[in-house]
Amino acid sequence: MNKQCPFKSEMDRYWEKLSPLEKEYSFDEEGLYSLDVQNVFEQTVSSIVSNKIVDLFCGVGGASIMFAQQNKSVIANDINSKRLEMARNNARLVGVSNKIKFLNKDAIELFKHMENSALYLDLPWGGPNYINSKKFSMDDFMPNGSTLLKQALAQSSEVLMKLPRNFDFHELKAFGDPTQVIENKYDGKLQSVSYTHLRAHETK
Repeated sequence: MNKQCPFKSEMDRYWEKLSPLEKEYSFDEEGLYSLDVQNVFEQTVSSIVSNKIVDLFCGVGGASIMFAQQNKSVIANDINSKRLEMARNNARLVGVSNKIKFLNKDAIELFKHMENSALYLDLPWGGPNYINSKKFSMDDFMPNGSTLLKQALAQSSEVLMKLPRNFDFHELKAFGDPTQVIENKYDGKLQSVSYTHLRAHETK
């Protein structure tokens, strides 16, 4: 029997992207609409070179779980303790909780613990209404996208940032050319863009 979305009908468009296993996850509405789902994000997850990765804004754990399934050593961080507990439950459900260390810290405070790790930045976009912006900018992220990306690039040799499809990509020129840009699609439709900066000779 097909499991129905437990939230209001506006969430159905997010629910339909989930695999049968992902529909067993624990999440609230924000956790659902911000989840990195396997049907959309698999190519991006496979592109990570480093063996260690820090997911600074893990939410209910979608990306962290997929990184762990790729045999990465993962730190999954979220400032929301309830959502972090959902991520723990979801990792146990998938069977990868032994590969993930969960932290409940402010993301900016975490940078000093990130040596020799890739960094995944999936900053909050402000909810589903982000799409109403003609051009989404670095200032629209919470916290500020430019500040966090600059700090990430100074800290790590591999940085992956998830960007909305309506992002103003001209803003990325200030950070140099990306190593890779991946379009994350569902049913042929663009959902988000993954921007990767990799200094391969330094990655461990």
